[in-house]
Amino acid sequence: MLAKHSKHFSLEDSLAVGVDRMQRNFGPLKQQVEEWRAMQLSTAAAKLLIYQAFIGEETGFPKHLARRVHDLYFLPVHEEFKPRTMWSLSNAFHQCVQGAGTNSAVQGHGEAGEISANGTTFLTT
Repeated sequence: MLAKHSKHFSLEDSLAVGVDRMQRNFGPLKQQVEEWRAMQLSTAAAKLLIYQAFIGEETGFPKHLARRVHDLYFLPVHEEFKPRTMWSLSNAFHQCVQGAGTNSAVQGHGEAGEISANGTTFLTT
């Protein structure tokens, strides 16, 4: 930064504003996570969501990751993801996409992938 632009700059004030903004977003995010944890999915519904995410052209998920998402959801590696919920499915997508590296189609456009169920849309980044 040039001196003329930082003369009245307060790092403390800038950090306080940034932290306040982040904290305001925690409430809705926490509520969304709780809703997903409570949203039970049948086996058929989970398979349909996985199918739609990889076969539907608008989602952009690489088709070769479908089996990995299926396995992560139906055979979870973490105990907390064993319940058959939207939260567990979201985490299966997240783990799979995260492990795919930066050259996946989902990350190619700099956007998150989206999956919808019963009017609920969740993102994988």
